[in-house]
Amino acid sequence: MEWVDVRKRIETGENYHTEFKRAATNLNAVGKAVCAFANTEGGTIIIGVDDSGSIVGAREAPEELQERLTSFLQSGCSTPVPARVSRNV
Repeated sequence: MEWVDVRKRIETGENYHTEFKRAATNLNAVGKAVCAFANTEGGTIIIGVDDSGSIVGAREAPEELQERLTSFLQSGCSTPVPARVSRNV
């Protein structure tokens, strides 16, 4: 997803297809959003944005965060979840 598309989603706010997470330190919270999207039409989780839509950034190094999320999607759920993990730095 291109940065301009991410910005549009942030400006539109959270909805049935978009979820903001301030950080990915709590993978259980991210996992709940992943499961919700996996059981519906899908969606996008944007990490580094708070509930008000303010961009706060991710504290973790992008490579480490991407690796943790990918690993969680494959082994942290009862069934592996197919997802695209991308980053805009």
